[in-house]
Amino acid sequence: MSATPDSADFVEQEVKVGGAVADIRTKLADALSKSLLLTFTLEQNAQPFADGFLIRAKLPMLDGFRRCYIVGGQTADGEVTIVFKVFEYTWPPDLALTALISKPGDDRAITIDQSNLSPSLKDSRRTLGIRIVNERIQRAARQ
Repeated sequence: MSATPDSADFVEQEVKVGGAVADIRTKLADALSKSLLLTFTLEQNAQPFADGFLIRAKLPMLDGFRRCYIVGGQTADGEVTIVFKVFEYTWPPDLALTALISKPGDDRAITIDQSNLSPSLKDSRRTLGIRIVNERIQRAARQ
């Protein structure tokens, strides 16, 4: 995560769930990408190390997008530790109207910390993003 751009602007979360890492990975990818509402696009779903996975997913929104990085690993028999970060991006003011018609490239987005949103809206959006990803993780673990 330290090499990921803007990583220092967002808080790392950790969740422990029961199960096997391969099973959790498959169910989590499905929970993110096969939901009727707030469907994430899987940008990466890999096994970069034994008994572990990395999922990078993106949720497009009218005013920007949400991207999450999720790393999981088997930490004990029947236990998977998942660490994730949710990155919140918005379009800069000069692209806000244009973005409604055609989506600019991700490289044009700015973090919500760089935006002119009020502090309460920034906190609300961060909290919502973390809650959505955490709920998907919990759903995957219950299946």
